[in-house]
Amino acid sequence: MLWNPEQYSRFERERLAPALDLLQSVPIMRIGLVADLGCGTGVILPYIRDRSPEARIIALDHDAQMLQVARSQAYADHYVQCRIEDWLPDEKLDLIFSNAAFHWLPDQKAAIDRCLSFLNPGGVLAVQIPDNWGEPSHHNLYTLARSERWQKVLEQNIFQPSRHDSQDYYRWCKDCSASVRVWETRYLHYFEEAQDIVEWMKGTSLGQILALLGPEDQKVFLGEYTGLIVRDYPPMAEGQVAFPFRRIFLCAIKK
Repeated sequence: MLWNPEQYSRFERERLAPALDLLQSVPIMRIGLVADLGCGTGVILPYIRDRSPEARIIALDHDAQMLQVARSQAYADHYVQCRIEDWLPDEKLDLIFSNAAFHWLPDQKAAIDRCLSFLNPGGVLAVQIPDNWGEPSHHNLYTLARSERWQKVLEQNIFQPSRHDSQDYYRWCKDCSASVRVWETRYLHYFEEAQDIVEWMKGTSLGQILALLGPEDQKVFLGEYTGLIVRDYPPMAEGQVAFPFRRIFLCAIKK
């Protein structure tokens, strides 16, 4: 998967909000070593640094361009280009933080099991997982990509992020955790037009699909998808377009 830092950052304020909510859920504690898994452009790193000035921070992302942007801000002590599922730390950690990354993993349960094993007793695993797959923004995208025409062009190369219920995350963590909190938040973003939702999606799932297409097919696919978004996200009486986005949060403290 290829990521475009500039496109992803177009909605930095909206994307940062759940990361801040997740960080606020972490209990007050002394943090010696923390890892931000799937750090992206590193927007949460200064807040982690403010929260724990003495902590050593590892920033990890598999995408070189995203990690380069994060590295330029110099808030972490170590920058690691690696897939989350392949990461093996040299020592135990006090906090593993991940905002909007675990849904891209092929086996979320295995990743959570590994992360919990990397924590010191009393250490915290804090994860936020987007869960907007039932909304038109995401449902239309994958329905279109798997339609007869586009499925042939994409040649089965579509990767759809995995989805799990809140209860799954609780069940996976409860046996080796002193406490587990799982909750859901539905954010409401207000945009000037439906095209803004298309631009949002270009920074994530839509961008990944467009990268599999040639220039002409990109234009056609984007036109078809935009038509669906305009249809399903009509403007409100005030003229703006509401874009609801559901997210799942997990905060587990290891025994």
